Amino acid sequence: MNAFSQLKPAHQLALLGIVSGVLTTLVRSESFVVKDTSLLPGIFFGLVIAFGLYRWQTKQPLHLIGVFLGVIVAWVAAWNSAFLLHDDFEKMFGKIETWVLLGLVGGFVGSAITGGAVYLFSPAFRIRANWLRVILFGTVAGVLLALPESGLGNGTAALLPLFVVWQAGVAYLIAGGITGLR
Repeated sequence: MNAFSQLKPAHQLALLGIVSGVLTTLVRSESFVVKDTSLLPGIFFGLVIAFGLYRWQTKQPLHLIGVFLGVIVAWVAAWNSAFLLHDDFEKMFGKIETWVLLGLVGGFVGSAITGGAVYLFSPAFRIRANWLRVILFGTVAGVLLALPESGLGNGTAALLPLFVVWQAGVAYLIAGGITGLR
C-alpha cells in the first residue's frame, strides 16, 4: 500500500484538491475556453470530486459523469456570476470590497452547485449538514479572490491561495460527507 492510500479519505481528497488548485492557477489552454470562460478549473476539480465518488461511493458511470459535469457547471456559474456583478459592485463599493463581495458570490454559487451535484449522485452526502458545510466554507473561502487587489500579490499566482484553499477545503468536506470519516 502506498502512503496516499493510507491517508484518511478526507485527507486524500484534500491533497488532490491542492493539486487541482495548483493546476487551476498555472495551466492555461485556449482549447478549453467557452465564451471567455476557461473550463479547465472545473475539469480539474471535477476529476477530483468524481474520483472521490468512485473511490468511496459509486462506480456507476452516469453518476460519475453527472458529478463531473456538475462541477464544471459550478465553475462556469461561479465565474460568470461573480463577474456579471463586477461593474455594479464597483460603482457602489471600493476596490477591495468589490472583490471581497465578488468572491463571496462566486464562492457561494460554486460551492452550492458543487455540493448539489454531489448531493444528487451520493446518497451518503444527503445529510443537510454536509451540503451546508460545503456552502459555508466555499462562500467564505471565496473572499480570497480579493488577494490580488489587496496588494498581497499580482498576476495569476496571486490567485493560488484562492484556488488551493477553496478546492482543498471543499474536497475535504465532500469526502467527509460521503464517507462519514474526516
